[in-house]
Amino acid sequence: MNGIDWPCLMLHARCIPTYMRAILLLLAGCLAASAYNPYPDPTLNPGDAVKFESLAALTYLQGKAPAVSEQGKVYIIDCWATWCEPCKTTIPLLNKLHNDYQPKGLRVIGVSVFGEDRSKVEAYLKANGGAMSYPVAISEKDDAFDAEWLKAADLCSLPNAFIVKDGKLLFIIHPGKITPQIVEALLAGGDQETAMLKVFQPVVSDEEKAAIEEAARSKRVSLLLRDAPPMEDRAGTVAYMDKILAENPKLPPEDKQEFLLLKVIYLDRKNVAEAIRILDQAKALAPNSKTSRKLDEARQMFNTGKP
Repeated sequence: MNGIDWPCLMLHARCIPTYMRAILLLLAGCLAASAYNPYPDPTLNPGDAVKFESLAALTYLQGKAPAVSEQGKVYIIDCWATWCEPCKTTIPLLNKLHNDYQPKGLRVIGVSVFGEDRSKVEAYLKANGGAMSYPVAISEKDDAFDAEWLKAADLCSLPNAFIVKDGKLLFIIHPGKITPQIVEALLAGGDQETAMLKVFQPVVSDEEKAAIEEAARSKRVSLLLRDAPPMEDRAGTVAYMDKILAENPKLPPEDKQEFLLLKVIYLDRKNVAEAIRILDQAKALAPNSKTSRKLDEARQMFNTGKP
């Protein structure tokens, strides 16, 4: 928001009355960790469907492009580059897996990524003969594969491999860590696959899920506040909160509570009845949320007549 660390500066602004600073301290617990992050959260996670068509649409320098994700087949999509020495050390391992398990349903595909020059990849394939007996493709910078696989999974380092089955991402792994035991378990399916996935998809506790959801919510709130008016513009800030709520009707209830609480902070301090009405409206949206407790404390401040 105009380059200002808004939540922190508001707490020290001399122009804000004591009661308002107290309410801001209640809200700070939710906003303090919400610094703007220019890098979006991954949108491609284990269990999500992959865009197989963008894999098929790549330029293949050898082998054939897969038309669809074949049911029951396991795909290793190895992301590599000729300048990546660790990538090249894993190629013999992947080649052996391909030769040993291709008849049983394993499909290995090498994809040179990050817009590497095609001539370099072609020269590498020519110089290394049969070192890569599986299909090899090249991904151009900002093409569909780059957007729908690499950026979607926040994959920005090499080497890494997508493990896919039945059109869904199972997990992402360093290709050097793919063992025959992993391949066999995934091909077998059933209990063997489930047991193997537990190693790479650990169970997330309720507390961890709650922390992840809270971080995502704080980030959403922070992003919407970036263009708010200067904090001394009280009327403008109130109007801005109304604008956010009007333009984002599908915001989660707890997000709406945050903006309603901020609206109360910037209302005319004499308008106690309106402040209490808004706090009650916000409370009704999600009575058991963390923000709801802050709303209760803010309401108590108004009820005591301190404002």
